Amino acid sequence: ANAWAADNVTDISNIVSGQKYYICSSNTSGTYYLKLASTSLPSSVKGTGVKDKANANIFVFDGNGSSWTIKIDGTDYYLSLKNEKDNGKVQIVNSASNFTLSNQTKNQTNLIRISKGSYSIQLNGTMTEAPNFGSYDNKQ
Repeated sequence: ANAWAADNVTDISNIVSGQKYYICSSNTSGTYYLKLASTSLPSSVKGTGVKDKANANIFVFDGNGSSWTIKIDGTDYYLSLKNEKDNGKVQIVNSASNFTLSNQTKNQTNLIRISKGSYSIQLNGTMTEAPNFGSYDNKQ
């Protein structure tokens, strides 16, 4: 499943710059929200899918059209993403990194894909393993 912003935002035209959102994704096991292993500044951290929103990170989306930056709420740090496959990991950086947001339809569900280069923040994993958000090839 691809990732999209907030619980009920399924169209990039509905994202309001400066507003706070969750990054969530659904698969057959339900909806998962992005939780980072750290909100400080390592080069990459594990992005885990949690079912309880109270345990998830909140992000501030700034931008317009399809170009957005995503800041970790309450910190000076931004979400980034490697332009290469790095399963289960995202990057945290101290300067804004532009993502391309696009509307997607998968299994008759409208989603938002958050991409940088050929890769996007997507949910991967099943019920038997902890689902991870990471840089997954957009062809998936």
